[in-house]
Amino acid sequence: MFDPRPPHRRLSLVHSRSASANGSVTHVDLAAERAVLAAVLLDNRALPRIAKVLDSHEDFFDPRHQVIWQAFRSLSDTHTPIDINTSAAALRAMNRLNSIGGAQYLGELTDEIPTVAHCEAHALIVADSARARRYLDALWEASMIMQGDGDPERAITRSMARMATARTTHRDAAWRSMSSVAEEAWNDLIGRREGGLDLVPTGFRALDGTSVTRAAVEGRVSDVGLFGGGLLAGELVVVAADQGGGKTAFALQLLHHAATQGLHVLLVSQEMDRVELHWRFACSIAGVSSTIVRGAMLTEAEAIALQRASKEIASLPIRVCDTGSVDIAELRIGALNAVAEGPVSLIVVDYLQILDPPPGMSESHTAEVIDANARALKKLAREIRCPVVVLSQFNRAGQLAGRKPRIQDLKGSGGIESHADIIMVLHPSEGRSDGPASDNVDIDLLVLKSRSGPTGEVPLRFERRFTRFVERDDDFASPHPPSSRPAGSRS
Repeated sequence: MFDPRPPHRRLSLVHSRSASANGSVTHVDLAAERAVLAAVLLDNRALPRIAKVLDSHEDFFDPRHQVIWQAFRSLSDTHTPIDINTSAAALRAMNRLNSIGGAQYLGELTDEIPTVAHCEAHALIVADSARARRYLDALWEASMIMQGDGDPERAITRSMARMATARTTHRDAAWRSMSSVAEEAWNDLIGRREGGLDLVPTGFRALDGTSVTRAAVEGRVSDVGLFGGGLLAGELVVVAADQGGGKTAFALQLLHHAATQGLHVLLVSQEMDRVELHWRFACSIAGVSSTIVRGAMLTEAEAIALQRASKEIASLPIRVCDTGSVDIAELRIGALNAVAEGPVSLIVVDYLQILDPPPGMSESHTAEVIDANARALKKLAREIRCPVVVLSQFNRAGQLAGRKPRIQDLKGSGGIESHADIIMVLHPSEGRSDGPASDNVDIDLLVLKSRSGPTGEVPLRFERRFTRFVERDDDFASPHPPSSRPAGSRS
């Protein structure tokens, strides 16, 4: 009976089958696998050098080698010396010693390799072979998707997502001892203290803080800010406001400030095209009314200010996707492609409720779609190791309520509250108004949820003409917003 799987995939089930006419196995180097394991048995110091190269135990093709590597990692996590005797004991405890050929096979490994000098080179061979096998798996699964999905465009997207997954690393999902967790936690704390932790500053001092001093420990939150320096890698940050309430302007300001710090940022815009986004940035930086730009009625001073702002924007590490309709699979593909070219520090998505549903899910199930997309964005933040800021709508009842917003007022609030690390809401200080929108509006930034810090309110002012926010607290107020400068605007 014909088996449609690629040869190496069939081999993974029955090791003795060959992938080619001459009996060779495709993308497998068993000698390199044995050399890697032997190096650890000969010198435990080789393990961390090898572990930096290999993604997981699944990088080994031989099932015996997969089990042995898991035993090595288990011993390492408990700070137990790794040798033939301890490895045999660990494998016996896993009830796998006989399946790998007993302690005799461990001894045979060390007989082949007299030195550990080339352990990293052998690990690279193993890792490269595993990566090639994952690509072949992805190609096969992509071809099955293309044949079975009735929607060609959806099939292409799902196929590309599967290929993108093959490029990502998959570290061991093994249980970790609390001693190794404690060591990791202290390394993070030291990195935070020495400024080495990947924090993305928002540009608002009430959120980022002014300085980290002992006074902050004694209760002066203004020294460290509500977020203790900025947004943390892996966080999902939700920003909500009424329609026209400035949530897009606020998110763009966060993104622009991060870019001015030399951080690479991505923007997914489903409502504004790239040209409109450019003028949003330029008007905010230059202090020129967006209405004036819309009518192309510029003074010479305004034109010069906009030219300077445009030149600044062009030099910033910002990438924009404005394709309109997009789903999580397409968003993830674009993000992974960007990461392949260099580190990404921040992703902004405008906005959550109009992201396309995941494959197989109906748009009519609104709450389920929002929950699935919020969860996927959180997973993306952790996978790429950067904060993801996503904008959100209020539901109709929340917009009409005569009070300050609550998390429950967000459309799809159940899924948002479950997956978000930070939830911020922009709300007019004087409450909602049905009258004409004024140029300058006092806004309260309500931090309704912060998984790792305090909640609170930050007084802001929304300068609608320039689509930007400034802080109005006496401790933080300044005549110009973060990352901006005076410009030649009309008086």
